[in-house]
Amino acid sequence: MAEIRNVDRAWEAIDVFRGALCQAQAEVERLGGKDPAAQCPNDGAASSRRLELRRRCNAVIDSLLAPINLTILIAAYKQTQEYAKLKYKTRRDYATRMRRIESEIGKLPLRDVVSEDMEKWRARWSSNGTHPAMGNAVMTVLRILLRFGAKELGDKECGRLALHEFPGLEKLKKGERKQISVSQLDALRAQAHKMGFHTLALGVAIQYEVQLSQKQLIGHWVPMSDPGTSDVSHNDKKWLGGLDWSQIDADRFLYLWEDGKEIKLDLNLFPMVIEELRRLPKIPDSGPIIVYEPTGIPYLENEYHTRWRKVANAVGIPKSIRNTYHPKRDRAEMPLDKQRACDIATRVCQSLPMRCRNGVLSEMVADLLEKKITPEKLSAAKSKYVTAYYRKFESGYTPSLDQVAGGLRLGDTISSDHNAWQG
Repeated sequence: MAEIRNVDRAWEAIDVFRGALCQAQAEVERLGGKDPAAQCPNDGAASSRRLELRRRCNAVIDSLLAPINLTILIAAYKQTQEYAKLKYKTRRDYATRMRRIESEIGKLPLRDVVSEDMEKWRARWSSNGTHPAMGNAVMTVLRILLRFGAKELGDKECGRLALHEFPGLEKLKKGERKQISVSQLDALRAQAHKMGFHTLALGVAIQYEVQLSQKQLIGHWVPMSDPGTSDVSHNDKKWLGGLDWSQIDADRFLYLWEDGKEIKLDLNLFPMVIEELRRLPKIPDSGPIIVYEPTGIPYLENEYHTRWRKVANAVGIPKSIRNTYHPKRDRAEMPLDKQRACDIATRVCQSLPMRCRNGVLSEMVADLLEKKITPEKLSAAKSKYVTAYYRKFESGYTPSLDQVAGGLRLGDTISSDHNAWQG
C-alpha cells in the first residue's frame, strides 16, 4: 500500500484483490463438494480449512477497506527510508512520541478528526500548558505522520488535517538564561576536581573558551548497527563524535571538522584550557578526552549535564546559567576582557626580545580589545607587529638615545661593544 500514490488506484487494487479472494473461496468450496461424506473421508479437517481461509480473506478485506488511522500511518512511516536515515537519538525520540500517539488515539479514524480534537490532544500532551515543549514535540511528530500520509499514500483525510485543520504550534518563551562568568567557571572547575570529576573541569574550560557544543565535546552513543566506526563500545553501543586526544598535537593545536572543512585552533591561546592540561601528568596519544572517571568511558546520555549541575549546585551557580555557548556562535565574537587579552598576547610575545616585547604586546592587546584582530590570528601576525613597531623610529630625523622604546632607554639597548656613538 505504501507504494500506491493515488487513492483511486488504491481502491481499484482493493476491488481486484477482493474479487480474487472471492474466486479462491468459491474454488475451495467447489472442490469440497456437496457430499463431504462420500468424497472426503476427512471432511471435518477440510471444513475447518475452508472456514479458516474464509476468515482470513474477510479479515484482509476488512483491513484494506477500513478507514485510515494513525496506527496504520505509524506502521507505514517506520518502513520508509526517511525514518531509517534519522539520527539514532532523533529516531528514538520519534518512536517514543509515536507510541504515545498510537496508544491514545491510534485507532481513531482520521475522517472523524477535526481541529478541535487536535487542540485537545495538544493540551493533554502539554499537561494543560504546564509543559508546552512536550506538547509541541508530540504535535510535530503528528504533523510529520499526516504529511507522510498525504504525500506518500495520497490520503485526502491526511491532507485535510495536515494543511487545513492542523493548529499552529505554541510559541515558547525562552527563559532568562545568562552566560557563565569567568569567576563562576573558576569556582566550578575547582569544585569539580574536589569531587573527582577531573575531565569535566577540562570539559567546561573547552566549552567556554573553544566554544564547542556539548555534543562536539562529549560525543554520543549509538547502536552498533548505525553508520560510523569507533574503538569505544559499551552495552551493544558505540561512541561517536566526541573529542579524542589524537586531535591534539604536540604543539597543543586542536584539529576539528566543521561544515566539511578542517579547523586548526591553538589551545595555547586559551588560559583555562592550558591550566587544565598542565594538571595532567601526560597527554595521551589517543582515546576520549572527556570521560566519567568511575567507569573510564565517555559520559552516557544526560550523565554529563547531571554531574555538571551537581558541581554547579555545590558552588551556588543558579540554574539560569548556561554551561556553554550556542554551537552556531562565531568564535571571533567571544567576549574578551583586558586580562584575558593580556594573557593571550603575552604567550604570543614570549619569544620576542625584551627591547620590543612590551611595545608589541601593548599594540596586540589594544587591537584585541578593539576587535581589529582575533586571538586565533594573533600568532601569525606577530612579525607584522614587530615590523610596525620598529618603523615608528625610522621616520625620526635625529633619534635621541634617551628615547624610551618598549620600556627601555634606546641607548641602553645598544651593546657596550659598539661604542662608536660615544664619539
